Amino acid sequence: MKSVLKGDVDVVRFAAFAEMAWLEPRPELAALCRAARDSSGGLLADTVSNVLAGVSEVGVRNILSWCIDLGLCERSGALTRLGETVADTGEAPVPEQGVYDFWVVDHPLLGRRILHVDRLTWRQDGRYDRIERLSVRPEEGRTYSSVVSAGSRFVLRNFPSNHGEVDGLPQETRAVCRLRWTLDFEAHQNRFELSGELDSPRDRALRPIRQALESVEIDLWEVARGWADGPLSKHGRWDSEARRQAVPFAGLSEEEQENFRKTLDLGTVEVPGFGTWDDVRLEATPIGPISDSDATAWALARLDRRLIRCRHSNTRAEVRRLFLELTEQTPLEPMRPTLESHEQLLSRYRSSPDVFWRLAAPVDLAVESPTEEELGPMTVGRAKPRPRKQRQDGVGR
Repeated sequence: MKSVLKGDVDVVRFAAFAEMAWLEPRPELAALCRAARDSSGGLLADTVSNVLAGVSEVGVRNILSWCIDLGLCERSGALTRLGETVADTGEAPVPEQGVYDFWVVDHPLLGRRILHVDRLTWRQDGRYDRIERLSVRPEEGRTYSSVVSAGSRFVLRNFPSNHGEVDGLPQETRAVCRLRWTLDFEAHQNRFELSGELDSPRDRALRPIRQALESVEIDLWEVARGWADGPLSKHGRWDSEARRQAVPFAGLSEEEQENFRKTLDLGTVEVPGFGTWDDVRLEATPIGPISDSDATAWALARLDRRLIRCRHSNTRAEVRRLFLELTEQTPLEPMRPTLESHEQLLSRYRSSPDVFWRLAAPVDLAVESPTEEELGPMTVGRAKPRPRKQRQDGVGR
């Protein structure tokens, strides 16, 4: 059971004065962050003294102050998200200030994310009379990876401003950004990626977006339960316990009947906390019958196909065994499908003489006639009599 959610994401481009930090290899800071993560207290004076032996007391205080200023830890010593990144990657942010060109998106799944940053100079653009409040303010203190420059990773430390208001110079852009999010319910996995193109300010060329797969923390079965009274309801009834859709038998294709899977068109769906998505399909959705009568019709349809393809005569006991094979341990079994009596089954095939006689002859010519119970209807799940010993004719599959 899988769904692929897709959509276009608007890209906002602007120039602004900011304090940035590009990540560079810094083994000493990485060692400090790893030691802080492994200790109970975090990044404290003892941590610095143990990792950087021989540093004076004043030096320890300066290093701690520097780590706080870089955003690697809180004043309490607790590592920040950036500090965790430094511990994992060995790269630390090197701060700088200047004017930068930003490409930014704002989406519930992505957050207020920077796709790419280019350094600018004051002389590159003199249209500062057009400066205005930023329509999208990207998240600060978060590590970003450029989607067009491989290996470029950076942190937006802040936008120096008065009273927290941030202004920038709007820039025209031809950028196109597409988002694709794959939800694999049965594997308990989700992955999303970006594609598209960003424009280059230097030569106006379009650069392809390349981004590693990412995921978020989400309970996909809880999402499915949330869809039960909405987009799933037009296809039947969602069974949260069995994790399948109960559907009417009418309209099911032969493949859907045999595989107990169906692709459902859901239209517009909401994933709580991660946005609204259009034109959604739920592929290979597990399905089962919505009622007892649907279960019986479904089971008999599967039986019909086996008997029609079979080229051997089948005793009543073999037909009963085949019906059990086609229903037990399938989504049909809980709805207790019923095999018709021998006479009722024969009436289904009066227009198909070959099948009719392959069922009728073993009963009519049997040395020992089947019992009345064997010739009667059989409901799956009820106690079944021990079959009598008989010849093995085989049942076609």
